[in-house]
Amino acid sequence: MIPIVSKLIKKLAKNFSKKIFLVEVEGLSCFPDLLPHKTYLVQNLFPPKNGDFVVFIKDGLYFVKRLIGRRENKFILVDNFGQKFFVEKDKIVGSLKFVV
Repeated sequence: MIPIVSKLIKKLAKNFSKKIFLVEVEGLSCFPDLLPHKTYLVQNLFPPKNGDFVVFIKDGLYFVKRLIGRRENKFILVDNFGQKFFVEKDKIVGSLKFVV
């Protein structure tokens, strides 16, 4: 019985780390809303809403931009310079919740 519980706990912990994790912001593309070198909590438990900052993967790197809309299976993101990005839904790994 104990090995089964142990395996279940390990599996839950592994999956949970994909649902809630920390990310450190670099750069000024979302300044002053997001501060460089600050750590933010990211969650992937609930879908992001318009206005949320979302984390996505591009070329193996993580990026953070504000969600302003959706079009089919793509999210429309924008930075504070007004540059728009179209990112596929499956590239979004979560949304920022607060600074840690």
